[in-house]
Amino acid sequence: MAHGATKMSCGLGGRSSKEANPEMAELITKMTQVITSVKLVSTAGDLFAELCKSKTKGASTRLIGHSASRFLSTTNAMRRVLDKWVAIVEWYKIRAEQAIRDRRPPPVSPLDNRQTELIQVLSILTPIADLKVKCQAERAEQVEVLMSLYMIRIDQLCPGQAIPHYLSTDEKPQWISPGSLTPLAAKTRDLLREALDERFFSRYYKDSAFAKCDFVLEMMLKLHPIYKHTRIA
Repeated sequence: MAHGATKMSCGLGGRSSKEANPEMAELITKMTQVITSVKLVSTAGDLFAELCKSKTKGASTRLIGHSASRFLSTTNAMRRVLDKWVAIVEWYKIRAEQAIRDRRPPPVSPLDNRQTELIQVLSILTPIADLKVKCQAERAEQVEVLMSLYMIRIDQLCPGQAIPHYLSTDEKPQWISPGSLTPLAAKTRDLLREALDERFFSRYYKDSAFAKCDFVLEMMLKLHPIYKHTRIA
């Protein structure tokens, strides 16, 4: 469910989702182009790896390939691109300088001026990605998963709420205000909310969906010791 909702909101769920969010589909295509270029340009030798070592944090010196069908691929690839952003910018700069010396057209990064959009979109998708990881755990607690899904829906995906930055921690919280979202990020957030509603939360307000649900998850929640004796303050 969460994976399908993510694909739909990012324009990766087929023709209908691409038509609903063509800007996001284009951004992911451009990100994939950068990843492919860095991996395939053999004339650059070990340049990108050296730039990663000298200009970015972390031991990784490679970008992560993207495949819409793979679990967590979009968020993992996006996070690595942002982690290595300085190295990517410098890599294109050096290649452009070399091309000019050789009297060839200089390459231009498809992601020029798109860093803010990547940061905001990744921040929107990270809570869902974390939920998907939790669902795949060896001993996933269904009640905990359900409560996490509820909180994502009423908190991070609520139009008027600030979004936790993907680098935010308890020690150093960071937030993205709803008013600062780019049109692409705001649209992706709305589509993700709608996709989750259609796949799960519609059971609470659509008669047709309500009639087909067994509400096992809700019964598990009600019987759980933590939530069994809830009281209204």
